[in-house]
Amino acid sequence: FNGTAEEADSPDAAYWSRAAGAFSVGAWVNMVDATSSAILSKFTTAGDLREWRFILNAADKLQLILSDENDAVTPNATLDTVADAALTQSAWVFVVATYDGTANASGINLYQDGALVASTDTDDVNFASLRDTTSVVELGDTENANFFDGYMAGGPIGPFFVQAELTADQVSRLYNIGRRALAV
Repeated sequence: FNGTAEEADSPDAAYWSRAAGAFSVGAWVNMVDATSSAILSKFTTAGDLREWRFILNAADKLQLILSDENDAVTPNATLDTVADAALTQSAWVFVVATYDGTANASGINLYQDGALVASTDTDDVNFASLRDTTSVVELGDTENANFFDGYMAGGPIGPFFVQAELTADQVSRLYNIGRRALAV
């Protein structure tokens, strides 16, 4: 991904939406520039179609943001967890976010290279649940902004989304499989 225009979309499907449900998302990344890079997201601001974003923020930190598009609440509520340390650039790094389906940011865990990382949670009292919207799923982009700048491993170790909260042991096992496949 070149950081300016390259990305891939998947059409909306119920599989990608997790209203009151757990999920995990992850990828092997090798960042040229981690600043404000989207990894995988189901998020469109126009028409209130925000669901979730797995990104590297402006401080190069791993972040999962969940949105509750409840039209009865203004502004719409979010849960947010951000890693306390910046991501390493110019090296393969395995990043994962898990979510237990609750209405609390403490239900989000972030992992780097198979290990749970220290993170800071932000709760919004109005967050009740993710909602099923018609937003597309974008790999390496969020709404034609925050394009991914670097490399992402594909194939059997490529980006993933599962409808379950992976355990720490499962994340560690995936890391070890990918580490061997990438020879890192």
